[in-house]
Amino acid sequence: MFIISQRICSFFVCALALLALYSAPAMAASGGRIAAVVNDEAISFNELDARLKLVMESSGMQDTPETRKRLADQMISVLVDETIRLQEAKNLELEITEDEINQGVAALAAQNQMPPDQLTGMLEARGIKMSTLYKQIKSQIAWTKVISRKIRPQIDITDRDINAELERMKASVGKTQFLVSEIYLPVDKQEEDKKVRQTALEIKRQAAENPNSFPQLARQFSRAAGAEKGGDIGWIQQGQLQEAMNAALTNLNAGQISQPVRSLTGYHIYFMRNKKVFNEADIPSEDQILEGLGMRRLERLQNRYFMDLKAASYVDVRL
Repeated sequence: MFIISQRICSFFVCALALLALYSAPAMAASGGRIAAVVNDEAISFNELDARLKLVMESSGMQDTPETRKRLADQMISVLVDETIRLQEAKNLELEITEDEINQGVAALAAQNQMPPDQLTGMLEARGIKMSTLYKQIKSQIAWTKVISRKIRPQIDITDRDINAELERMKASVGKTQFLVSEIYLPVDKQEEDKKVRQTALEIKRQAAENPNSFPQLARQFSRAAGAEKGGDIGWIQQGQLQEAMNAALTNLNAGQISQPVRSLTGYHIYFMRNKKVFNEADIPSEDQILEGLGMRRLERLQNRYFMDLKAASYVDVRL
């Protein structure tokens, strides 16, 4: 992590703020009003509208002014986060190639059980600019590269860690196990809680009407590490999560969507894909335990890394 004095940080924040203000007229002149400024980069209302259209089409939501208004705050927050991730990749001189973006499109098409040409053709036929999808995929690839450069080298799982996890799993034999997908919406400031909860309720309503849309909703809205995988967080053992989350999962049947659950950092919506009793045959190998521990530790560290990046960034949302 970089250590910068408070005086130098203040200077950079002021400089970036001035730069953002001077860049605003240029964007306005080009026909795009500014929805947000992130450091020295602007996000236009055109870009916000295009992403909202992509969300509506991919998730099956009704594209109405009321729905757009309810989702705008959360979507601009998503765009701000994506911009910060792309800027960090640029700062680290990490290149994202056209081939990598095309591979991302192919992976997304495969998740929707269609060839890439059919996916892009369908989106273009519905008036969605491919640049909107490409930027979203580029941000995901960029962040993966940032994590590989900055976070993965810090992951160190010891034999003691593996043995402790193995003992925990043995103690869980006979308890219920949940196969879960998640949508996570952070609450960065307490005064934003009501708006975030309203967005979470809207997403929950849409997911409950069409559970098959949950992966698409997770890819568009969730800020958890597994968002690009449709929110999949795998098997969770009873009692593994915080009390409120564990209670929500316990009360769900397979195929059901939870109400938004408030944690210390935000709202969680869970999709119960399956549940069963955990038995000895389900205990994973040491290699699988190593991989699982590494992924959970990686998620915690990357969340902390991103929070530090965002706290150090100049962000001005103008909705």
